[in-house]
Amino acid sequence: MVECAKIDITGIDIIIRKTEPNGFHFENPSRTWDGFVLFINGTGIFTDPDGRPHTIDAGSLILLDRSSRYQIHSDSACAYVTSGLFFSDQTRDTLSALPRVLKCPETQYHSILQMAQVWQKREWDSYILCHIALLELYMNLLHIQ
Repeated sequence: MVECAKIDITGIDIIIRKTEPNGFHFENPSRTWDGFVLFINGTGIFTDPDGRPHTIDAGSLILLDRSSRYQIHSDSACAYVTSGLFFSDQTRDTLSALPRVLKCPETQYHSILQMAQVWQKREWDSYILCHIALLELYMNLLHIQ
C-alpha cells in the first residue's frame, strides 16, 4: 500500500465534462497538466506517448502526465470527463506505476462524475471537495494495482 504523503496535488485548473460529435479527433503535442480522461460513452482509440494504440470505451480511464504527447480519435459521438492537475514530482514518480489506460472501477467512475458536477458549480467549497476526491481517486487506483 502507498503512503498518503506520496500523493500531493499542488493545483487543480479544470475538471470538466465534454461531449464531442462523430469523427472527434484530438491531438496534443505537449500536455499542459497532469490528469486524466474518463470516457463516459462512445468508442475510440487513444494513442499513448509511445505511439501505442489503445481501444477505449465507456469506463476507460486514461492517466496523463504533464508534457505528454497523445491522440484521441472517436468515429462515434462520445462524452468524457477531463482534468488539468498539477502533481509534485514525487507524486508523478509514484503514479508512474499505474497503467496508462485502465478500466475505471465503478466506485471511482461515479466519484469522477460527481467531481465534475461539484467543480462546475463553482461554490465556495468546490476546490477543496474536488481536491479531496482526487486524492482518494489516485490512492484507490494505486491500492488496487
